Amino acid sequence: MKLKTIYLILLCLSPLLFHAQKGLSGIWSGKVSNDSTTVRRDQSFEIALTQYREKVYGYSRTTFIVNDTLYYVLKRVKGTVDGDVCEIRDDEIISYSFPGKIDKGIKVTTTFRMNKQDSSWHLDGKWSTNKTKRFYAITGSVALREETDPLNSRIFAHLQELDVAKEIELPQTQLVTTAKQPAVVPAKTNSQPPAENIPTEKVTPAKKEVARKKQAANIPALKDSVVTAKKEMPRATPNANPETAKTGTPVPSKTTPAGITFTPSVPAANVNDRINIMSTEIIFTSDSLELALYDNGEVDGDTVSVLLNGEIIIAREMLKASAMRKTIKTPAGNDEFMLVLYAENLGRYPPNTGLLVVKDGDTTKQIRFSADLKQNAAIIFRRKK
Repeated sequence: MKLKTIYLILLCLSPLLFHAQKGLSGIWSGKVSNDSTTVRRDQSFEIALTQYREKVYGYSRTTFIVNDTLYYVLKRVKGTVDGDVCEIRDDEIISYSFPGKIDKGIKVTTTFRMNKQDSSWHLDGKWSTNKTKRFYAITGSVALREETDPLNSRIFAHLQELDVAKEIELPQTQLVTTAKQPAVVPAKTNSQPPAENIPTEKVTPAKKEVARKKQAANIPALKDSVVTAKKEMPRATPNANPETAKTGTPVPSKTTPAGITFTPSVPAANVNDRINIMSTEIIFTSDSLELALYDNGEVDGDTVSVLLNGEIIIAREMLKASAMRKTIKTPAGNDEFMLVLYAENLGRYPPNTGLLVVKDGDTTKQIRFSADLKQNAAIIFRRKK
């Protein structure tokens, strides 16, 4: 009888015990909103935290899009934990992309309460800023969810670029997810040798113009900013580079910035030599989709080509903070197609990472992608039945 009583007590207390054992270490993503009644703006917000007893430290990253330009601010944060309540305060600004100077006297304090909803852990709470001589204090709310896959996190990729990701302690579940092999979209490979790294030469304005004209002659012209998805999903066939064919060695573009890994000047030249890694699957409803591409972290020269069912729709475009836009038409009979993002280089901070924003009617979805010289990022689009 006593054993049954003890068992029932433990059974009732087990959720509370599990809640108490759950730490804050890991990556959390969601959004923050202000309490303004006139100008309300939601912003993407992520934090990467490490908890040690009643202390917590890490990084926060806020992003927002204004006039088709993606801005971010990355901060170091620290705070304290009291039961299921955590208070985090800005420590210092690490990096930001918007113009002008930030008033370093403004500090954001965020108070979270950890709770569990639908088997997922959430951090919900309020944030506020301090009052300064120039600015009033403002307040708002925050809603975050535990990110089970760091590869889907923009802050993790940004911290990797800055070589500080090792400061963040990931829970065992996130470590296992990171180590898993990503989904692979089968692709037929050919026997072409991989591109070699060739040193770049000093670039002069005259050489830049000559190289630009030569490159424009080799790149097939795109009809306009609106393309139509074909019903079939063929594999792209690499275009032949005349200069490469003569020598057997890839010829570098004279406009390649110093410090950036070189790949052949023909768009998506080795697309069939690389593995297509599934980034995500998007369910859409509209007959046209608007795509916007951004650099996801430090603008470091990442250059991509984009293929729709094997056809190049964006050729060798360098990712920037400002949007590169393209509209895709999706006829009623076309219920599925594949978008492939091909890394033309690795930028100064490998791998090649970016943010793809897809607008489907009134719905907007953000997809972080990553590609390198061995793997393409693939996104499957399926029409909602």
